[in-house]
Amino acid sequence: MAADIMREGQLGDFLKIGLMKFLVSKVFKGDIQAMEDLTYGKRREFLKKYSLPKELPVVSFHTEADISPASVTTLFRVADQIPICKGQLGLPLSAAMAACAQHLQVRYGTKSDGLVTRCDAEVPGSIVVRPNLKLDHAWMVLPLVEDDPSKPNASQVCEALLMLLVEAGQNKLETVGYVG
Repeated sequence: MAADIMREGQLGDFLKIGLMKFLVSKVFKGDIQAMEDLTYGKRREFLKKYSLPKELPVVSFHTEADISPASVTTLFRVADQIPICKGQLGLPLSAAMAACAQHLQVRYGTKSDGLVTRCDAEVPGSIVVRPNLKLDHAWMVLPLVEDDPSKPNASQVCEALLMLLVEAGQNKLETVGYVG
């Protein structure tokens, strides 16, 4: 999505000027120029220039946004930490992610979480976790308005991914004969 936002004559001309500058600078406290670093080309260039050490385990986790009509009705809540909000603010974030996912599906013919296509989310040589769940890009960090025990719990998924990473690191250390 970053490449489409930054590309002139595409989403970039409309979104970058207003909405994206607002979101990146005010909500996320970032710099719009950093969006360029998130483009596919820049990420590949970085990994080519700075290859990851083989002894460093990497886990790639990616999901797919729900682009069904029901996804538009899901609201996320944003906590008080966002300075422009007083109290909690309900945002149709899943609807925005669904719209972005539909854009990426049409443009590139591939599934995404609304910001990153599934194939682009995999770091070469990493342990890849591909859950067959409809979860958008923001799911991991922004809680749902209501807890639903039938849906995945983001903190438990994070914990499981960290455990996988630690186990992979321990296995690599044992493979090279490291005694700690």
